[in-house]
Amino acid sequence: MYRVGRWRTDERCSPLRCIGVPCGGDFMDSSNIIDKIKNEFLNNKDKILEIIDLEKKNWDYDIDFDKLLGIFDKYENKESVINNDFKNTKEFVSGIGRVAFINQTNPYSILSMILISIRTDNDVVFFLKDKLLAINTILVEIARKVSDRISHINSNTYEDFYSTQEKYDCVVYFGNKFEYLDFSRRVTIKSIFENSNEIYVFIDDRSFKDEFMAMDKFAYYNDINIRYYSEDFENSIKKINDFGVLKNAAIYTKDRQKAFEFLQKVKAENVYVNTNPCKNYEFDFDESKLVFMKKMC
Repeated sequence: MYRVGRWRTDERCSPLRCIGVPCGGDFMDSSNIIDKIKNEFLNNKDKILEIIDLEKKNWDYDIDFDKLLGIFDKYENKESVINNDFKNTKEFVSGIGRVAFINQTNPYSILSMILISIRTDNDVVFFLKDKLLAINTILVEIARKVSDRISHINSNTYEDFYSTQEKYDCVVYFGNKFEYLDFSRRVTIKSIFENSNEIYVFIDDRSFKDEFMAMDKFAYYNDINIRYYSEDFENSIKKINDFGVLKNAAIYTKDRQKAFEFLQKVKAENVYVNTNPCKNYEFDFDESKLVFMKKMC
């Protein structure tokens, strides 16, 4: 098994050596671990393809093996977010500890979070629902062969988490604001709300029919929830903003002023104007949420 941080005391690391503080001399780069997980993924290709067929039959859900494979390349080549080398600095970035991931079933997102957890040097537990359990379980288990810091629990309710939450330093909840508020009532540890796998769309022109059909088809096969609004413009923006800061919002209109107002007023990281937000849809998580800066004083 490999750990992202395996330490040895280096006598060159004064003044740390005298107190036995880890100084990063034997630090294993996360890209090496991701590469090992990728090799395990490829070695299990036949088994994964069988499970993909099974999920298609059980859930009518299309999973693209090559798309999963491409996620490795995305994170393997990204600049590291962790700096655990005491030798050259008194400041370093560290993972926050043991993290629980709740309410995520999309296998592309699950794999992304597995690799992100490696990159941020955290121990993680995925609470997996029955939906797409087979593919998500094998993704976790493949990673677990390389790093024992990754595991999962099959649970269709939040009770298993609530009863054991003292074991975790943080929980990441995937969903919308109102679902999160309901979930968080019994949470006693640090929690992170992540609005993902949802797209909020305002429509005042039905001539974009082909775009809507393509968007709905993609959303169905990628476990994405699309919330449509087509009533009063100002009231729709208010309702959308009530969910908090969103990942993705879109407007379909031929009114340039209305498009501009939507762009200005809607609280979303990505705003699409008369463009299918699913065309280049990609799960994106801010890794800085799972790390913190530590200073040696």
